[in-house]
Amino acid sequence: TLPNRLLALCRREERLRAKAAVVGMSFVEQRAAFARELAMSTLGCKPGEGFGYSNAGFALLSAAAEVAAKKPWEELVIERLAMPLGMTSFGFGVPPRDAASGGALGHNEDGEVDETEDLPWHHASFSVHSTFHDWALFARMHLRALRGDCSALKVVGVGASSAALLHTPVSPAFLSEMSRGPEKPMSMAMGWQCLWEEPSDGKPWLAERTGILYHFGTNFRFNAGMYLCAEPPLLMLVASNSGSSLAKLAGRLALEAVIGAGKVDE
Repeated sequence: TLPNRLLALCRREERLRAKAAVVGMSFVEQRAAFARELAMSTLGCKPGEGFGYSNAGFALLSAAAEVAAKKPWEELVIERLAMPLGMTSFGFGVPPRDAASGGALGHNEDGEVDETEDLPWHHASFSVHSTFHDWALFARMHLRALRGDCSALKVVGVGASSAALLHTPVSPAFLSEMSRGPEKPMSMAMGWQCLWEEPSDGKPWLAERTGILYHFGTNFRFNAGMYLCAEPPLLMLVASNSGSSLAKLAGRLALEAVIGAGKVDE
């Protein structure tokens, strides 16, 4: 079950969805309203005293970017990411159906078809889509940076120091931070995870770049995962039109099989 603080936020999200439908709020207005709702939530721990994975944090950042740039987040991402990389299929929300009603339908944890649209304030958290080809353009850019190409992210306006920051773990915060409890460090680097095999409880985490970046994301109806390794260079993408925990596990096992085969070859 979800903690009470998350249940309360979910209820406020549903009220906000209903209000947006009645009032006709724009995406920008909805994100600003979500930020105000989030400000009323209780933090899981005091700042600097623990780690908690937060999709809502990306929603807040997208709202902040809109205030700074005076443009909708969707326009910013298209202009500054998708267009420079040539990601012509990039879009927001669940993948669209074609004219003949073809295309992938999302499935929930129970395996049932679920055509629910994602809430616009979650676009920055887990609700974008593209073809595998276009997704690979994004992945290759990060793999080049991971392998030491300081100018790899320049095409999207990110300098060498910022690129390094994106790939360096901020959790754990220091080398000897231990792996304990539900809010343990996750070797997270601005959204990326940097350690494929987690240490067991009571063991220290690495607080440095590992040469590995990966992440699994879901909107609970689709799953997607990316794995990058600097040496030997390796890029893998997996995706499924099921948001179930079993689908995520299948994706990880598929990546694990390729990683394991590479170790045997070595």
